[in-house]
Amino acid sequence: MPDKEHRSHDWEAFKQLVEIVGLMLVGVILLSFLYRPVLLGIVTSLIIAYIANPFVNSVCARSPLSRKKTVAFLIVITVALLSALAILTLPFIYEETLHILRAVPDAISYLETLLKPFASRLAATQIIPEEAVQAGLRRLTALPEIVSDTGAVHELMTRTPVVVELVFNIAMVPAFCYIFLAEADRIYSLIKKCIPTELHPLGVTFITSVNSVLRSVVKGQFIVAFCLSLLYMIGFTIIGVPSGIAIGALAGVCRIVPYLDIFVGLILCTVVILTQGLGLAIFIAAIVVIFVVQALDGAIVTPRIIGDRAGLHPVAVITSVYAFGSQFGLLGVLLAVPVVAATVVILKLSWPFLSQSYFFRNID
Repeated sequence: MPDKEHRSHDWEAFKQLVEIVGLMLVGVILLSFLYRPVLLGIVTSLIIAYIANPFVNSVCARSPLSRKKTVAFLIVITVALLSALAILTLPFIYEETLHILRAVPDAISYLETLLKPFASRLAATQIIPEEAVQAGLRRLTALPEIVSDTGAVHELMTRTPVVVELVFNIAMVPAFCYIFLAEADRIYSLIKKCIPTELHPLGVTFITSVNSVLRSVVKGQFIVAFCLSLLYMIGFTIIGVPSGIAIGALAGVCRIVPYLDIFVGLILCTVVILTQGLGLAIFIAAIVVIFVVQALDGAIVTPRIIGDRAGLHPVAVITSVYAFGSQFGLLGVLLAVPVVAATVVILKLSWPFLSQSYFFRNID
């Protein structure tokens, strides 16, 4: 009998915690609509602050300055270093990207020349209707006109509302990071006050478990993407792929979505190799580079950095990134994996309590 009362109390405590957290999430969602113009900056700052907080805590413990002054000093140094890096690298990457865009029409025209005889034979077999084959060729023919106008990139980048919002979000990231890092203890205390004292042990259990997985996933995804960017850039540069640094950087960043880096790297390498007429040897070398990087990622990089702590299958990651991205854009891509990983952990922790609920206890 006491055991039954204890289990019932656990279920009631769990229900109360879910209700409180649910209300807090509703409040956050409502506020997100109010602050939508700066939401990308806030979320980016939260992710950066979340990853950097352990390092900041260790520096503050050794620093003679107050936490606020130490955080301000660290942010100023970081912004200065990143600004210097951007000044040195971004113009080069931008020019390389434009070079790739200019090369796309020639690559598509070359591909069209190769495919036309095959398309004619395919239409003759009547396996695929001739109208469908011709429609596909027309779409392929129209692609050079779409992507050849690199002035469209300049037009997009000079659209005042887009640029103002993007620049404002980027400029606000250091300020938001300072608030989240300098006031981390106060923010934690405020959240703690929203939860009744008797629910603190249960809340701490959930927060600790979710925090452990989230920190591994969020930090791991960015570190893995950075490592793969370096590997791709080094590999493509060694074999002599034009614009190898830009292609490698972009392919590595795409690693946030599993296997997307393979397709992006292969497609971009194919485009520049076809347009430059570099031959089959360098194309095979590019495939070898991608294969070697994937082997290093599977054998060393991802197991060492993330391991199996996320508990997410690659298909689940791809699906969640696609679903979140289609609904919320870049913000959804950033939040997809952390949200799904946290949800999986919460569901695993919730099952013992759900199994004690009235529904499951009376299911027999």
